[in-house]
Amino acid sequence: MEIVLVPSFKQKLEKKKYQSHLEVIFKLIKKLERLGESSVKILDAQGKYLLGEMRSKEPPYRLYVIIDREKKIIFAVDWEHKEHQKRIISKLRGGLSSVIRLGLRDIFT
Repeated sequence: MEIVLVPSFKQKLEKKKYQSHLEVIFKLIKKLERLGESSVKILDAQGKYLLGEMRSKEPPYRLYVIIDREKKIIFAVDWEHKEHQKRIISKLRGGLSSVIRLGLRDIFT
């Protein structure tokens, strides 16, 4: 599967706050490359798209991804502390509805 970091996620990672997290994030992305969607906890499914998360215990953050099962592309869309989990999941679920209407590349590019 192809893995794509969306532009807004790339910008977020450039912030000083997240520099110490880069190693953990890239380990999770490598795991995604190796295991594909089986390494992701599925949170929602709409049409051909899945919303999922990968967990990190140290630091206690979540990597959020949207999977296009038809095109076999995984979009890494956010990295957030577990305390903000409910807020970010509801935000991404709303975004997933937009994705179905407009297509992923139009939303994230």
